[in-house]
Amino acid sequence: MTRITIFKDTDLEHDILNELKNNGLIGISGGRVFVRAKLVKVQNLINAEELEEYWAQFTLNHQETELGVAYDKNRYSMQEAQKHVTKSYNEKLLNPS
Repeated sequence: MTRITIFKDTDLEHDILNELKNNGLIGISGGRVFVRAKLVKVQNLINAEELEEYWAQFTLNHQETELGVAYDKNRYSMQEAQKHVTKSYNEKLLNPS
């Protein structure tokens, strides 16, 4: 599996959506309110472009942050998306770039 991009809650929605379309799965880390607001904005772009295969509507309470998850429903189940984003975030904590 390719490395999953974990965005910050301050990153641009269009950048997030482009990565989602290219790789099928992304994460967003940050404060709870900001992550959820960012997911709503990404979901609004998804809806505007009528990209029914993508979903950006759930978050995970990680011990270090709130993690938002957006994924391609044709490639991942919700459980798989959650697992992969959590794993990628944990790896990022261990190996910051």
